[in-house]
Amino acid sequence: MSRKKLTEFIQKSFRSHRKDTSQVYNKFIKIKEYSLMKKILMIEDDFQICEITENYFRNKGIEIHSINNGTQALETVREDISDYELILLDVMLPETDGFTICREIRKKSDIPIVFITARVREEDILYGYDLGCDDYVSKPFMLSTLYAKCTALIRRAK
Repeated sequence: MSRKKLTEFIQKSFRSHRKDTSQVYNKFIKIKEYSLMKKILMIEDDFQICEITENYFRNKGIEIHSINNGTQALETVREDISDYELILLDVMLPETDGFTICREIRKKSDIPIVFITARVREEDILYGYDLGCDDYVSKPFMLSTLYAKCTALIRRAK
């Protein structure tokens, strides 16, 4: 093989190897980013609020899993919530209220809890803090503010 052909062969191999390495690296980065994606459990019975919040947070790199009733939320809390880094919790839910769910969560975990609710009476807010919530956001709320509060609590909890 001539020197020129050998050089061409080496350059072609290098380009091919570089492309393969780049593809493997990009796949690895995507897998790593997914595994590092923050996860939030949202317990909210209003499907529209869930959908809008999920979309906003997903665009910011946070995955939200929604549960829409109190009984299912209690089952999830009693099974395992260790995959989540924060819980968004409505107070007024069908079947079981958010205060009861908060009490159950605090029996087993210090995960940050943010109440998102239309109940804005001072007694309700103070009761939420007494049960162990980390923040209390009243509806309607700004998604950007909710996102900022959630990321601050997640950062602090680590």
